Amino acid sequence: MSNGLLLAGLGAGAALVLLSSSRSSSDLSILSELDFGDAEEPTASRGQVVTTSGTVLPRAGEPLPPVAEGDAMDVADWHAEMDNYFADYGVGDMATAAMVTYLPKATEVDYSIPDPAYWENMAYTLNVLRQFGLDLGVDAEVRAYRPPWYNKAVGGAPGSTHQWFSAIDLWPRTIRVGRLHDEARRLWQDRSIHDVGVGMYKNNIHVDTRRGRSAKWGSRKNLL
Repeated sequence: MSNGLLLAGLGAGAALVLLSSSRSSSDLSILSELDFGDAEEPTASRGQVVTTSGTVLPRAGEPLPPVAEGDAMDVADWHAEMDNYFADYGVGDMATAAMVTYLPKATEVDYSIPDPAYWENMAYTLNVLRQFGLDLGVDAEVRAYRPPWYNKAVGGAPGSTHQWFSAIDLWPRTIRVGRLHDEARRLWQDRSIHDVGVGMYKNNIHVDTRRGRSAKWGSRKNLL
């Protein structure tokens, strides 16, 4: 485990891996087989991130750092808490905390837990994705949260909404990529209901929720 991590007790003796304030992108090895494909991703509306129930989170400066990182056991309590949050929000059937906090390209940690201030952003995005009618994790591979150090390491856009836990990338598993393209197109055409960001690529799509300005990008954005 990286020396940037330390153990701290929480509650009745529960141990979680909590983060120091700094982490370098050199702390992990980067693989290249997955296309994160958001180098063109525009940032959300100026000065604020997604508002889901009246809470406006500041966009200025850096996104909040994650509260914990480690393997499945290290973050088990955080995952349980997030799963309960999703269930209370009504999206517990859409995705698990483990699915949306997994870091596929990191070698020293498996999961990163975003600050709880951002959890509602993901819950809202999952609720928007419900209209796709997909079994996430089965029909499509899911990639969601990126802590700032990880986003930088994988070449994500500096203002990527993944850092604010409001974005999901989907790759086809048991469905054709054309199904993802069709669903993204329908979402974009119905964006009056939501302020969304849609990235359309040859092999995957990106969907995020944002406030005040919808945006589209990607090598297949002409299909939207």
